[in-house]
Amino acid sequence: MAVDAEGRLYVSTSSSVDVFAANGSFLGNIPGPQGLHGVAFSGEDKKSLYAIVLNGAFGPNAANQIIRIPMLAQGYLGRAK
Repeated sequence: MAVDAEGRLYVSTSSSVDVFAANGSFLGNIPGPQGLHGVAFSGEDKKSLYAIVLNGAFGPNAANQIIRIPMLAQGYLGRAK
């Protein structure tokens, strides 16, 4: 999960990122590849949402890939990098 500067919550759902308002209402989703299982804002201006994608079967031979999703929204700036 990740939170942006406006308090919106970004939750990975295995094939997309669901976006929720601070009050809990569903705002929409960002499509992604199958296996998407973690997100975080990062980058110099925190306008990149990075996602972890599981490639292959879960287990000791699993391989993860990190993808970058350029964003208009900016991640929360009030904590350490």
